[in-house]
Amino acid sequence: MKKLVLLATALAMASGSALAADMPLKAEKAPAAFDPWDIAFGAAVMNDYVFRGVTQSNHRPSVTAYFEPRYNVNKDLQLYIGTSAESISFANRAAAEVDVYGGIRPTFGAAAFDLATRLRRLAGQAPVSQSYVAYVPNGTDASAWDRL
Repeated sequence: MKKLVLLATALAMASGSALAADMPLKAEKAPAAFDPWDIAFGAAVMNDYVFRGVTQSNHRPSVTAYFEPRYNVNKDLQLYIGTSAESISFANRAAAEVDVYGGIRPTFGAAAFDLATRLRRLAGQAPVSQSYVAYVPNGTDASAWDRL
């Protein structure tokens, strides 16, 4: 009896591996098509909106939101345009700041840059235009607004 069980076990193991070799392979999924469009958006609540060392919210809480569509020309070049709004508190009773910005983010090997222009509008004041070029180390957020 033991010989019969041993023979059946050996036969099952041998035929199992032989049958496994004949199993059909699952087809690999094709990689997803490259979609050049991307969207960034967000919002925040701050306990004090400070821009270049000066409080914009009179040391009070402030809210902000932004929306930025992006177009990736290739893996090393991105075009973008966006808008952001912040609540402020100025002596002239201006209560909002609205920014419209756009630019290009090229990457050369390990060096990434952000070349942009921004139109900054404070309620009750004339718009102010600013342009900049920023070096952004790879692995960090490419938006350089907070560093200027």
